[in-house]
Amino acid sequence: MKASFRDLLSRVRETKPNKEVSVIGSDLRIQGNLKSRGEVYINGTIQGDVTATKIVVGKNGMVTGKIRNNVEKK
Repeated sequence: MKASFRDLLSRVRETKPNKEVSVIGSDLRIQGNLKSRGEVYINGTIQGDVTATKIVVGKNGMVTGKIRNNVEKK
């Protein structure tokens, strides 16, 4: 059984409480580049490049640009 995006985010917050985690929810659309020194969880839409330490794109997430660094597709 696949974990939902909310379940995944909850586990990240429990196991990495001191890490910077950014969440792009399904109701959010960003036009422009996104840069983070922490982790980024994307369930919304980004029209631009994404750069982060770790990037997770949820099943409802979409990036129409370049993704830089470690990428985990869920």
